[in-house]
Amino acid sequence: MRTPDHKYFWELDAENIRGRCILLDIDGTLVFASGSHLHPGVYDMVIKLREHNEIVLFSNGLNKERNLDVANKLGVLYVSSYWRKPIPFVMRAVPNPRKLPILVIGNLFLTDGLLAIFTRSYYIRVKRFISPNESIIWRLTLYWLDDQIVRLFYPRSFFLRRK
Repeated sequence: MRTPDHKYFWELDAENIRGRCILLDIDGTLVFASGSHLHPGVYDMVIKLREHNEIVLFSNGLNKERNLDVANKLGVLYVSSYWRKPIPFVMRAVPNPRKLPILVIGNLFLTDGLLAIFTRSYYIRVKRFISPNESIIWRLTLYWLDDQIVRLFYPRSFFLRRK
């Protein structure tokens, strides 16, 4: 199952996302998995979102130099943690002094979506930004499993509004 619009990150409607602390996934959302090349639309979307939100990048990827490089290119904060998504302790690393509602944006329900559920946050599942060089095994296992779990257990309304 797809989310209602199931768009790439850079195709989201930024005007309807306001007053949030956005925890933004990197791999598969902003760049190809383990890549560092940003789609040109990512820059524009981040600029639009920064106008009315706080943005924090977080990745389960272990390449901190690459993650910092992506954050620097976008002009946003990158945080890392001993914990990995979907463990709720990840949120301890996310600065949110204004106590804004958390919005998790990512491409994998098994990490980003579950984190949103465990922390009672909002969630937007975006279309995966997949490299043509990405392993077919990876695509057939993790991505297929992620899509099946969403299809079986979560109705479309979950993605429209999380209370």
